[in-house]
Amino acid sequence: MCFPHYLLLLTPLQCLANIPALTGLRAFAAGQVFFYHWFFAHAAEWPLLLRAPFEVGYVGVPIFFALSGFLITLRYEADFRNGHTTYTAYLLKRLIRVVPLYLFVLIFGVFAFGRPTNIMPTDGRQTLILLTLTQAFFPSTLFLGTTVGWTLTLEMLYYLLAPAFFRWLRP
Repeated sequence: MCFPHYLLLLTPLQCLANIPALTGLRAFAAGQVFFYHWFFAHAAEWPLLLRAPFEVGYVGVPIFFALSGFLITLRYEADFRNGHTTYTAYLLKRLIRVVPLYLFVLIFGVFAFGRPTNIMPTDGRQTLILLTLTQAFFPSTLFLGTTVGWTLTLEMLYYLLAPAFFRWLRP
């Protein structure tokens, strides 16, 4: 059975595969966010007319989050329902996708840009918050490590809670 009542037009096999149109839209949303941040570093160089599409790039964040949640649910809900994966295996796959790149970006950032004091941890508590991807839970550490790292807190929270929602969705 496909993800309940949302994808009535797809076969079960299509439900387990990715949906290229949504994956493409997700990539577009990610690009929108990337260029939104890049734009601020170069805004003064651009004519006013060309700035408009980039000034609304923040709209890509909720689109990216919504599509990511939907696609992850689509991918893993059936696995949990059919007993083909465990919570530990699922979480390990998610961590392996996120944490190595996150740590690389942090380490690369320190070597490439020095140690920017406004976003680097100043004590053990902040270091623990940074390494556990929980910076968005505390206003004083929201932009700790990398100013966009707060989004990973939300992503990891979804990964932790999604299996409970999958169980709740079961018929």
